[in-house]
Amino acid sequence: MFTTVKAAQERIHQAALELFAKRETPQVTVSELAEAAGVARGTVYSNVSSVEHLFEEVATRLVTLGGLLEGAPARDVRFGADIGRFALRADQVPSALVVMSSSVLGAISLVLEGHRTWRDAGSDTAELFLRALGVAPEAALVLATSDLSPLPPGPPEEASRQTHPQPTNHVEEEVAT
Repeated sequence: MFTTVKAAQERIHQAALELFAKRETPQVTVSELAEAAGVARGTVYSNVSSVEHLFEEVATRLVTLGGLLEGAPARDVRFGADIGRFALRADQVPSALVVMSSSVLGAISLVLEGHRTWRDAGSDTAELFLRALGVAPEAALVLATSDLSPLPPGPPEEASRQTHPQPTNHVEEEVAT
């Protein structure tokens, strides 16, 4: 589906993802998008049919290119299954990841249709997914609505070779007490 993405398209997609997340809505102007991507407005017009379509494209690309299926979320689910945090067998991890990615697409749809904000749809989806994995409702709510620790710097290849670190925000310990 997405074989080669030109450098300008990649910058536009990255800027769009950041703007959509900050605004909690897919409504941004071409001027804002061009400024955030560091390209001319004409470059945006020649690479994007509409901002609404861009939102769908960026979201779909995030899921289909492995952002969810092979990235940090997948490592987190595998780690949770490995340590017994999630009520999930190791052979069920791929199915759980498919459920998660489908849920993310559903949350995106809620945002596009104006039913939920970006933040609310994401928090609800995360909470429900954690509960489905066996996390207690109170803990799932806290985890889904808490600020996450920043990711360590470094290229993605380096991060994927590292072992999964222990949580640093101590949310689970606070919930348990």
